[in-house]
Amino acid sequence: MKQVLKVLLAILLAPIVLYLSIAGWSYLKGQSLLPETENLETVYLFRFQDDREVVIRDPFGQIRRSWGASADSIVENGGVRTVVFTAPAILKSSVDSIEPQETTVRVKGYMGVSTDDLSFTVDENGVISSDNWHGG
Repeated sequence: MKQVLKVLLAILLAPIVLYLSIAGWSYLKGQSLLPETENLETVYLFRFQDDREVVIRDPFGQIRRSWGASADSIVENGGVRTVVFTAPAILKSSVDSIEPQETTVRVKGYMGVSTDDLSFTVDENGVISSDNWHGG
């Protein structure tokens, strides 16, 4: 009976342990993106093959962390911080997230959409939207 309980427990815990290990690995590969000075305007550039570039403007410094990859460079010039990625990563604010990939961009937060748009803005509340989306 003890053997059956051990096997059952192992079967039930395996997915949880796997999920936590994958999430932990993604966290370790990422990095904190909080600016050193409060509310520093930041521009995130994702440069992929075929000259595809995704631009995310964060004028209020709301992006907190990257998951899955770290920035290749971070440069501050003229009060604007430029953060460059050459690999897909998830950027998270306190309420939303965005994942630029080689062919599409996934905006996760409230909308959960995939788009071909290349230009996005983060508002003062941390909500990420495409510069091409209109309406209210």
